[in-house]
Amino acid sequence: MKQKYLLLKNSQDSGLVIKELAELEKGIFSVVYEEKYDGDIIVSAMETDQEELVLALRTLNFYPNRVCAEKIADGIADLYGAEDKESVEVLFNDIDLLTIVKPVAKAVIAESETPAEIDALLEDDEIDVPDQVAAILPKVGVDPDDDEVVDPVDKIK
Repeated sequence: MKQKYLLLKNSQDSGLVIKELAELEKGIFSVVYEEKYDGDIIVSAMETDQEELVLALRTLNFYPNRVCAEKIADGIADLYGAEDKESVEVLFNDIDLLTIVKPVAKAVIAESETPAEIDALLEDDEIDVPDQVAAILPKVGVDPDDDEVVDPVDKIK
Protein backbone atom coordinates (compact mmCIF):
# COMPACT_ATOMS: atom_id res chain seq x y z
CA MET A 1 0.00 0.00 0.00
CA LYS A 2 1.28 3.44 -0.84
CA GLN A 3 1.26 6.01 1.93
CA LYS A 4 1.91 9.71 1.99
CA TYR A 5 2.74 11.75 5.06
CA LEU A 6 2.08 15.46 4.79
CA LEU A 7 4.21 17.35 7.31
CA LEU A 8 2.89 20.85 8.02
CA LYS A 9 4.68 23.46 10.12
CA ASN A 10 2.67 26.14 11.86
CA SER A 11 4.71 29.33 11.42
CA GLN A 12 3.18 31.04 14.49
CA ASP A 13 4.14 28.50 17.19
CA SER A 14 6.45 26.16 15.21
CA GLY A 15 3.95 23.36 15.90
CA LEU A 16 3.81 20.32 13.65
CA VAL A 17 0.87 18.52 12.05
CA ILE A 18 1.36 15.13 10.41
CA LYS A 19 -1.39 13.95 8.08
CA GLU A 20 -1.23 10.29 7.13
CA LEU A 21 -2.76 9.55 3.73
CA ALA A 22 -3.20 6.14 2.16
CA GLU A 23 -3.83 5.14 -1.43
CA LEU A 24 -7.14 3.33 -0.93
CA GLU A 25 -7.96 3.51 -4.63
CA LYS A 26 -5.44 3.67 -7.48
CA GLY A 27 -4.11 7.21 -7.66
CA ILE A 28 -6.41 8.57 -4.94
CA PHE A 29 -4.98 9.32 -1.49
CA SER A 30 -7.35 9.67 1.45
CA VAL A 31 -6.55 11.10 4.89
CA VAL A 32 -6.63 8.26 7.41
CA TYR A 33 -5.15 10.03 10.43
CA GLU A 34 -3.88 13.39 11.65
CA GLU A 35 -1.61 14.03 14.63
CA LYS A 36 -0.63 17.42 16.12
CA TYR A 37 2.60 18.05 18.02
CA ASP A 38 3.95 20.84 20.19
CA GLY A 39 6.74 22.56 18.26
CA ASP A 40 9.01 22.86 21.31
CA ILE A 41 8.97 19.08 21.83
CA ILE A 42 9.79 18.45 18.17
CA VAL A 43 12.63 20.99 18.11
CA SER A 44 14.06 19.62 21.37
CA ALA A 45 13.94 16.04 20.04
CA MET A 46 15.59 17.09 16.76
CA GLU A 47 18.45 18.71 18.66
CA THR A 48 19.14 15.42 20.47
CA ASP A 49 19.18 12.88 17.61
CA GLN A 50 16.99 11.05 15.12
CA GLU A 51 16.10 8.29 17.60
CA GLU A 52 14.73 10.86 20.05
CA LEU A 53 12.69 12.45 17.26
CA VAL A 54 11.23 9.07 16.27
CA LEU A 55 10.26 8.45 19.91
CA ALA A 56 8.64 11.89 20.11
CA LEU A 57 6.60 11.21 16.96
CA ARG A 58 5.17 7.90 18.12
CA THR A 59 1.92 8.07 20.08
CA LEU A 60 -0.77 5.59 21.03
CA ASN A 61 -2.64 6.39 17.82
CA PHE A 62 0.28 7.08 15.46
CA TYR A 63 3.02 4.46 15.50
CA PRO A 64 4.77 4.12 12.14
CA ASN A 65 7.25 1.29 11.60
CA ARG A 66 10.98 2.02 11.99
CA VAL A 67 11.76 2.61 8.29
CA CYS A 68 8.76 4.87 7.80
CA ALA A 69 9.40 6.77 11.07
CA GLU A 70 12.99 7.47 10.01
CA LYS A 71 11.79 8.85 6.65
CA ILE A 72 9.30 11.07 8.48
CA ALA A 73 12.06 12.24 10.85
CA ASP A 74 14.24 13.12 7.84
CA GLY A 75 11.32 15.06 6.35
CA ILE A 76 10.83 16.96 9.62
CA ALA A 77 14.53 17.83 9.70
CA ASP A 78 14.19 19.22 6.15
CA LEU A 79 11.04 21.13 7.10
CA TYR A 80 12.52 22.76 10.20
CA GLY A 81 15.93 23.23 8.54
CA ALA A 82 14.55 25.56 5.87
CA GLU A 83 13.00 28.85 6.92
CA ASP A 84 10.81 29.17 3.82
CA LYS A 85 9.23 25.68 3.87
CA GLU A 86 5.78 25.24 5.35
CA SER A 87 5.17 21.65 4.26
CA VAL A 88 6.95 18.50 3.15
CA GLU A 89 5.55 15.33 1.60
CA VAL A 90 7.04 11.98 2.54
CA LEU A 91 6.08 9.08 0.27
CA PHE A 92 6.30 5.50 1.42
CA ASN A 93 5.43 2.23 -0.29
CA ASP A 94 5.11 -1.00 1.72
CA ILE A 95 6.91 -2.81 -1.11
CA ASP A 96 10.04 -0.82 -0.15
CA LEU A 97 9.82 -2.26 3.35
CA LEU A 98 9.64 -5.81 2.01
CA THR A 99 12.73 -5.34 -0.13
CA ILE A 100 14.64 -4.12 2.94
CA VAL A 101 13.45 -6.82 5.35
CA LYS A 102 13.75 -9.87 3.08
CA PRO A 103 17.56 -9.90 2.62
CA VAL A 104 18.09 -9.16 6.31
CA ALA A 105 15.73 -11.98 7.33
CA LYS A 106 17.52 -14.44 5.04
CA ALA A 107 20.88 -13.50 6.55
CA VAL A 108 19.60 -13.89 10.11
CA ILE A 109 18.09 -17.29 9.35
CA ALA A 110 21.28 -18.45 7.62
CA GLU A 111 23.41 -17.45 10.62
CA SER A 112 21.13 -18.67 13.39
CA GLU A 113 20.06 -22.16 12.44
CA THR A 114 21.71 -24.94 10.55
CA PRO A 115 19.65 -27.84 9.17
CA ALA A 116 21.09 -30.10 11.89
CA GLU A 117 19.75 -27.79 14.61
CA ILE A 118 16.31 -27.76 13.01
CA ASP A 119 16.28 -31.56 12.68
CA ALA A 120 17.18 -31.90 16.35
CA LEU A 121 14.11 -29.85 17.25
CA LEU A 122 11.88 -32.16 15.25
CA GLU A 123 13.05 -35.39 16.91
CA ASP A 124 10.71 -37.07 19.40
CA ASP A 125 12.07 -37.16 22.92
CA GLU A 126 11.15 -39.73 25.52
CA ILE A 127 9.26 -38.04 28.31
CA ASP A 128 9.42 -39.36 31.86
CA VAL A 129 5.90 -39.27 33.29
CA PRO A 130 5.75 -38.95 37.10
CA ASP A 131 3.60 -41.53 38.92
CA GLN A 132 1.04 -38.92 39.99
CA VAL A 133 0.51 -37.83 36.37
CA ALA A 134 0.42 -41.44 35.14
CA ALA A 135 -2.39 -42.17 37.62
CA ILE A 136 -4.46 -39.27 36.25
CA LEU A 137 -3.94 -39.89 32.51
CA PRO A 138 -6.30 -42.88 32.17
CA LYS A 139 -9.07 -40.82 33.78
CA VAL A 140 -8.81 -38.14 31.08
CA GLY A 141 -8.73 -40.56 28.17
CA VAL A 142 -4.99 -40.93 27.57
CA ASP A 143 -3.16 -44.23 27.85
CA PRO A 144 0.46 -43.31 28.75
CA ASP A 145 1.83 -46.61 27.34
CA ASP A 146 0.04 -46.28 24.01
CA ASP A 147 -0.09 -43.66 21.29
CA GLU A 148 -3.81 -44.31 20.82
CA VAL A 149 -6.27 -41.89 22.41
CA VAL A 150 -8.93 -43.59 24.49
CA ASP A 151 -12.43 -42.12 24.50
CA PRO A 152 -13.39 -41.41 28.15
CA VAL A 153 -17.02 -42.28 27.38
CA ASP A 154 -15.98 -45.84 26.38
CA LYS A 155 -14.12 -46.22 29.69
CA ILE A 156 -17.28 -45.42 31.65
CA LYS A 157 -19.44 -47.99 29.81
